[in-house]
Amino acid sequence: MTTKLIPSPLTAERLGIAPQTLRLWRMQGRGPRYVRLSVGRVAYDEREIERWLAARTFNSTAEESARDVA
Repeated sequence: MTTKLIPSPLTAERLGIAPQTLRLWRMQGRGPRYVRLSVGRVAYDEREIERWLAARTFNSTAEESARDVA
């Protein structure tokens, strides 16, 4: 299985957020799991981004409340 790593700026763009928001989420443990490539270099496994998004996809606000995703 091939791992496709997406650089942090492109991940932020894909999620529709600012790179600073993605950085803050990493510090808070809120965003998708990431890979530390070197000092100052972070990337995201495409599968992890998809899993993270899937965990935050709902059919209704009732479903969202029942799952209580942070």
